[in-house]
Amino acid sequence: YVPEAKDSSTQFVDSRIVFAGQENSAHLKFPAGENVSTYVSFKNKVGGAPSEVFIVAAHINQIGNSEAYVQNFTGVRSPRSVKGGETVTVKFDFRPDQLLEPQDYNLVVRVFFLDETNTTSVSVAYNNTITITDPVGTDPKTVLTYLIITALIGGAVYYFSSNNILAALNKKSATKKVESSVITDDKTYNKSYVSDEHHKFREQIIKDAAQRGGSPKVSRKASPSPKKKN
Repeated sequence: YVPEAKDSSTQFVDSRIVFAGQENSAHLKFPAGENVSTYVSFKNKVGGAPSEVFIVAAHINQIGNSEAYVQNFTGVRSPRSVKGGETVTVKFDFRPDQLLEPQDYNLVVRVFFLDETNTTSVSVAYNNTITITDPVGTDPKTVLTYLIITALIGGAVYYFSSNNILAALNKKSATKKVESSVITDDKTYNKSYVSDEHHKFREQIIKDAAQRGGSPKVSRKASPSPKKKN
């Protein structure tokens, strides 16, 4: 929530900001998805009427278009009464969205306060270009490349594994057909798959079977006719 306010550019108030860890940076860079800590000061100069700071808020917009808001940050409520000649400091943290495209943006940080007429006014603490970089420890392009390579390797492994399984099944099926053909029937008997000992054993079985099944020849002589008695 950002209240409606008039811009206060009077000589009696001033706002400044310090970015923790980047106090001496000429150009601010923030990783997407990482917390950014700041300290916003509001100074009511000598001679200024008492004011009450009540909220600090910020947003990111496209460079060159102040109306093209990219991300709004939740304001921090911090009601502070600031008399003339006093300064208050408010800690303000914000986090650029992790999905922000790495590029330059415009960051605006504002302090909202009530002036002597009880009117909401705003003092700009920061309005300048920043750079949003890739998330810490991740580069989307590199991650995408790794995913593509992993998918290609997985596809290749699946392809060759499938072919090996099919080849093994075909070989097993062929082996069963060969085994079924090795019988004692001469029409389907394949000698190349049987050892010499089995050849001899088979021939002996066939020979013994022939001997047991053969009918012995019996010679029958005609009985002599009985002689007639004289």
